[in-house]
Amino acid sequence: MKISDGNWLIQKNLSVINPVQVYQYRFEDGKLTVFATTKETLDDRAKTLDSAIFTIEITSPHLGVIGVKMSHFMGVVDHGPHHELKVSKVDVEFIDNEDFIEYKSGSLSLRFSKKTWSMDFLRNGKRITGSDYFKNAGYATDFYNDKRYTFQRLDITVNEQVYGLGERFTSCVKNGQIIDMWNRDGGTSTEQAYKNVPFYLTNKGYGVFVNEP
Repeated sequence: MKISDGNWLIQKNLSVINPVQVYQYRFEDGKLTVFATTKETLDDRAKTLDSAIFTIEITSPHLGVIGVKMSHFMGVVDHGPHHELKVSKVDVEFIDNEDFIEYKSGSLSLRFSKKTWSMDFLRNGKRITGSDYFKNAGYATDFYNDKRYTFQRLDITVNEQVYGLGERFTSCVKNGQIIDMWNRDGGTSTEQAYKNVPFYLTNKGYGVFVNEP
């Protein structure tokens, strides 16, 4: 789903809300749950009125791997199917100070700023990717088709190259491409693929798996 229309506009059929501030959080049983508001509320609790809430759940299925699940109005219906994931028990670390909260699994950590919206992934304390701008994450309602989407944009650095995403017949380096994750019988001379895999790697030494079949 393409959210944007150019640099600062969104598609005309969409209504979009974005998390802008960490409002509350809790850490228990190795899981961090962050509640983020769509308004800045630190100076006035009354601003929480009419403000939507994002629920962001952080877990670690393996040492050095961090899972992020962002939701809004999840409901109770299991929409399946689901990828079969092998999960192990991991000892994680939680850091809470005046400026940020941080969830750490091995050398990998995810940091949320308490002052301005940002989600930063760090390896051994050095940032590798993340979303430093509040419009890089959100919830979109398509009022033409009555459908809803969550989205997350992760930045890449200069000279960082992206690989993967399954069997594809376009350039091996995926930078600049729009990839549709939908299995098609389009043939080897097209951008369509027989076997899509929602996982990519970069030459910066990390990978991203989108756990949504």
